[in-house]
Amino acid sequence: MLAQTWWLILYLTGAIAMNGGSLRKDAELLVPELIVKYGYKGEDHSVITEDGYVLKMFRILPKRQTIAKKKPVLLVHALLASSADYSGVPTVRQRLRRLVGELRGSHYSKHHLKLPVESKEYWDFSWHEMGYYDLPAMIDHMLSVTNSKKLFYIGHSQGVTLYFIMTATRPECNEKVALMTALSPAVFWKHVRSPILKMIKPLVRPGTDTIRNILNALKIFEFLPYNEAGLRIVQPLCRPEVRHNVCIQMLGVLAGPHPDGTDPDAEELPSMLPRVIAAIPVADRKFNHVDFVLAKNVREVLYAKILTMLDKFDQ
Repeated sequence: MLAQTWWLILYLTGAIAMNGGSLRKDAELLVPELIVKYGYKGEDHSVITEDGYVLKMFRILPKRQTIAKKKPVLLVHALLASSADYSGVPTVRQRLRRLVGELRGSHYSKHHLKLPVESKEYWDFSWHEMGYYDLPAMIDHMLSVTNSKKLFYIGHSQGVTLYFIMTATRPECNEKVALMTALSPAVFWKHVRSPILKMIKPLVRPGTDTIRNILNALKIFEFLPYNEAGLRIVQPLCRPEVRHNVCIQMLGVLAGPHPDGTDPDAEELPSMLPRVIAAIPVADRKFNHVDFVLAKNVREVLYAKILTMLDKFDQ
């Protein structure tokens, strides 16, 4: 079943870093507000998973409705990210049918049919449940509303992790995906460079509940929530005039030192998959993990390649 899906893997040559510029007002806007601000129309979709989580999906429509019908594109965000990160990805200009998925527990998907979001039970999920329940629900919904048999899947970091979980546990989902594009795939931890990730790596192995037990004892169920308290801490540290002194250094500790070459973990992945059409390291050495979404030159060095490949598979 796995061979039914084609793979396009693009990976980075750097680690996380801030990419210049100042904090923008856009960061304070919700996804529907961003869509309207830049002159597009949008649709707000709700999807219910088999285990009762209510997920948001945002559809961004192009300014002109004369675009030829093409396969729909589903974009899935990274860890600690949201659909807002993909509201500017230019597939909207060439793809009439495009939805951005919002995973359980993220900013726009904190709802459940029975469980209150403040409860321990609501947050009792892992990447497994997100891959097993969230992605199939999003894919089926998108195929239904667009009356399509197959779609294109674009995942960034965690969005790639979840795709592998889905296809390993529900291989029939491969039949619904024409091409999977993996941006900076987060799959292996063998060569992790981050000091923080190195420290917690032994604590998050299968069967190890150390971190969960500590957080449960402290009544902390949500990991790094997006709220007013967090913003009051982060915004002063990440102002343009102090960014390089504090904010960049914190990100550097999280991401690890800047590597001289490509990530060995990302290089290993293509050799383990069938039907890989391309495994492309981004040519810009300064290109980093978040640049797959935020870089000023991302359209030239990355998105153009993706759009060309999508058009090829739409023939």
